[in-house]
Amino acid sequence: MWRRIVPVLGAVLMCAGLVAGPVAAQSGFTVDVWTNKGGAGTGASGGSFGVNDELIVYIRASHDCMASITIGTAGEQPGTRYDAQLRGGETVAMAPTDAAVDLVGTWQVTVDACTMTDCISDSMVFTVGASGQAVLPTASTTLTADAATALDALKALKMAQGALAVDLTYDVDGNGSVTADDAQLILKWAVQ
Repeated sequence: MWRRIVPVLGAVLMCAGLVAGPVAAQSGFTVDVWTNKGGAGTGASGGSFGVNDELIVYIRASHDCMASITIGTAGEQPGTRYDAQLRGGETVAMAPTDAAVDLVGTWQVTVDACTMTDCISDSMVFTVGASGQAVLPTASTTLTADAATALDALKALKMAQGALAVDLTYDVDGNGSVTADDAQLILKWAVQ
């Protein structure tokens, strides 16, 4: 689960999709996504983390823009997506709040951003390993609109797809099962 350390600035927009792939900007417009262990620069690796390591993902755009941010298991369809307005020159930071053992694997974060005239994207892959490391406790047992994160939405989606064991904490619509509707509602809470 991801909590915003520095809130995503500006209005949140839910649009169909901004950019299908990397597009070269014409006026010096850049976007970068990286972690506290690497990944600065276009397409650079975000590093490797143990389950006890601090993990922070940073996003920065050179100009005010709309950005579509996707987080998911590398090599698969993105699991979580949210759209935000980024202010040029300001850095947004996000960190997981759930047990890092739930993050074990290889992850990709992609940022597709557009100004009124240019579109550009950057992605970064990082890994979280578990061999011989202690399991961190979960951050909370209750999921609320005030505490929801994009990673909560990803976990709910993975549960709906059968890729994770179902935890009815993520049944936020109260219908007795975790579905894509729950993931969508959690994502809506996370980006408010």
